[in-house]
Amino acid sequence: MPITIDVHTVLFDVTAKNNIIVCHYEIKGITREFLLSPKTKLQIRQGIVESYCQ
Repeated sequence: MPITIDVHTVLFDVTAKNNIIVCHYEIKGITREFLLSPKTKLQIRQGIVESYCQ
């Protein structure tokens, strides 16, 4: 760690809590509105899962 997911996203920690994996990541260089869109959330989630599970 850290793992660069894309130009905006860096995964910097992964922890377990109550049998749930919690990913801690930093996102830079995009607007709040763009970040909160459902499509963007899905793309970020998919990128993190793909990168972490390699």
